[in-house]
Amino acid sequence: MTVKPVRATGGLDNSWETSHAYERRITLSNSVIFDTHACVKRMTETGVETHVAEAFAAEQVNILEHHIATKTDVAVIQKDIELLRKDTHVTIAQLEAKLVRWLFGALIGQGGLIVALVKLL
Repeated sequence: MTVKPVRATGGLDNSWETSHAYERRITLSNSVIFDTHACVKRMTETGVETHVAEAFAAEQVNILEHHIATKTDVAVIQKDIELLRKDTHVTIAQLEAKLVRWLFGALIGQGGLIVALVKLL
């Protein structure tokens, strides 16, 4: 059995000698294994043409290698979310303080206006 790897672009080498020539195992985070040979074998056993099964397996490898978030990616995003949450709480507290100062100033202004009107009348 000959083993031909997937090209860097994610495509397949077109010089396949047998359906068993395509074998590649992908391991992500030491827990997910994708056996492309087994995938191609299962698909061809169910009636899918070999070249279609190989193209499907290659695309699955591309997805697993480039489009799946790792635990590290999730941890970084969680840290970013926590920082944004803290920043949002600080911003809300600052806005509340500004609002209280503005309302207090408006209340004093109203009181002054009422006193002035009472004195005039």
